[in-house]
Amino acid sequence: MPNRSRDYELELFNVMNALADVEWEMSESEILDELGGDGRDLETEAESAREIFRRAVKEYRQAPLRDAQKRYEQRVSNICKRDFRIPNSASERRELLSAFMARKPDFGASILTAQHREFKDLTDIDVESYLKQLTELGAIESSSEKEDSEL
Repeated sequence: MPNRSRDYELELFNVMNALADVEWEMSESEILDELGGDGRDLETEAESAREIFRRAVKEYRQAPLRDAQKRYEQRVSNICKRDFRIPNSASERRELLSAFMARKPDFGASILTAQHREFKDLTDIDVESYLKQLTELGAIESSSEKEDSEL
């Protein structure tokens, strides 16, 4: 008896290929008889197979969206971890954002929705978030960058 180990995966692959060949050579009526012979509803089985394919296609198509979501979450996480040097008080932050928007109205129009253009409905958290985003984009220098450039 040879002392070789068996390749079970190859054996399984060969069995599955042989089964596939048998079914490939079957006529449509033989396949329908085979499927319907054990009492299963063919319409239910067909719908189940279609649903599996729909889910597989959807998963495949949404892969880029999931990747983009991961990159977005990583970017947001990095922004949250970063130390932004923006004013401490809410009023000073609002003044800074207002001054920026006055200097660059076209930039402000692209980031603020129409309801927020006059800062009436912006919360302090919104203002802080906009300032952090503008700093991250390089549109506003953080106070630490100003201090470094003055040295």
